[in-house]
Amino acid sequence: MRQSGFFSISATAFGSQGLATFQSLLKFTLVFCWYCIIMVFVYTAFLKFLKTPVLAFFKQEAYTTAFFTSSSIASLPIAIRSVKKAGVSETTANFALPLGLFSTQTGEHCAWEYYWFLQQILQI
Repeated sequence: MRQSGFFSISATAFGSQGLATFQSLLKFTLVFCWYCIIMVFVYTAFLKFLKTPVLAFFKQEAYTTAFFTSSSIASLPIAIRSVKKAGVSETTANFALPLGLFSTQTGEHCAWEYYWFLQQILQI
């Protein structure tokens, strides 16, 4: 019976390409972790500059949903509800948040989402 999974793929890659693969993966992981630590300090400094409570900011439902689902589209309804609660008009929230979400994507997938979004606005 053939085993598949992360360990099998890793063992095959390390066995055929040598220790250099593991070293490059380790470097990438360390750089990524270092970047995450720096971003935490940058966000914290920015929030302190704006005199915003840091823990209260990150405990918002939209941020936790986006973080744990790793999906912007999954947190969109929650983000729209949050900004409406903060006093943004419904028209602005329903236009600006999806537009901002779709404008950060690239490729054909994004083109189809823009097309769908414009259809919803123009009621074509």
